[in-house]
Amino acid sequence: MIWRKQKKYSFIKPPPLDCKKHEIIYHYCNLDAFLGIINTRKIWFSDVNTLNDYSESHWAYDRFIEAVNLAIGDVGEDFVTELDERVSTGQLRSLPLVASFSIVGDLLSQWRSYANDGGGVAIGFDASKLCKLSTRNVEVIYSKEEQVNHFYTMIRASHDTYQHVPKNKRRKFLDEIGHIMHLDLVCFKNPAFSEEGEVRFMRAVGVLKVGESGWTLKDSGGQGERLSSAKLPIKFRPRANGIVAFIEMPIQGLGDNLIRNVVLGPKSNCNGVEISMALNAAGFRDAEVTKSSATYR
Repeated sequence: MIWRKQKKYSFIKPPPLDCKKHEIIYHYCNLDAFLGIINTRKIWFSDVNTLNDYSESHWAYDRFIEAVNLAIGDVGEDFVTELDERVSTGQLRSLPLVASFSIVGDLLSQWRSYANDGGGVAIGFDASKLCKLSTRNVEVIYSKEEQVNHFYTMIRASHDTYQHVPKNKRRKFLDEIGHIMHLDLVCFKNPAFSEEGEVRFMRAVGVLKVGESGWTLKDSGGQGERLSSAKLPIKFRPRANGIVAFIEMPIQGLGDNLIRNVVLGPKSNCNGVEISMALNAAGFRDAEVTKSSATYR
C-alpha cells in the first residue's frame, strides 16, 4: 500500500516500554491471583472498560477531540469527521484487553488499590522477557500536552498521507488509521494517576455481530512468542455485579527466570519462606523475596 512506504510517519505510535531503563516491572495482586499466575503460568488480560479508573478511554478521547479542534482548520471538517466516526465507534469493531504493571515495586497507593489493601504481593517480572509476548506494550503517558500532541501529529500526518492514497483505497486507509487511534486511547490516562507509573500490555480482540442482535468476541492471535501468539479463547468472569471478558495469556514460554522478585505487602502475614516455596514448586527459579518498606496497617 502506498501510504505504508512513507516511513517518515512511523514515529506516531506511542513508544513501547524501555526494558533497559525499567528492567523489572511489577504486578500488584492478592495472594489468590499470585498463586493462580505462578501455578497456571498465565496472566489475565481483561476488558479495558472494567479497570479501576472509570473514565479510562473517555479521558483519552477528550484529548483526541482537543487535537481535532486544533487540526480542523488545516485538514478540514470532512476529514476529521471521518476519523472521529471511526475512533468513537471503535469498540464496535475491536476491544482492547489489558494487563497492568507498574515500574514501581513498593507504592502505598498500589498496595491499597490492587493488592488486598496491602495484604497481597507485587510480582516483579523480567521486563525484557515479558515484552516477548504477542502483545502491544506501552508505558502509560499522563501528560495532557503529550496526549493532545500525539493525536494532533497523528491527524496531520494521516491527512498528508491521505492525499496520496488512491481514491478507491481511502476508506480502507481511514479504517486502518481510525483503528490505530482507537487503540491508542488505551495508552493515555488522567495525570491524577501518574504516581502509579503504569505499564500496559494489550491484546485487541475482534467484536463481531451475531444474527440480528447478538455479539461475540474473537481473538485472532498475534505475532511474537510462540505460545502467546496462538488464538486464545475468550472467557468471562463475574466482577462487581457485572461480567468481565478476559483471556488467559500463557507465560510458560518465557522461561523459569521470568519472575525476578516478589515484594510482600505491608500487611502481609507471609514471612517470605512460603512465597519462595510456592515459586520453586511452580518451577520459577532464583526469585528474591522482600518486604514492603511502607508502614501501613
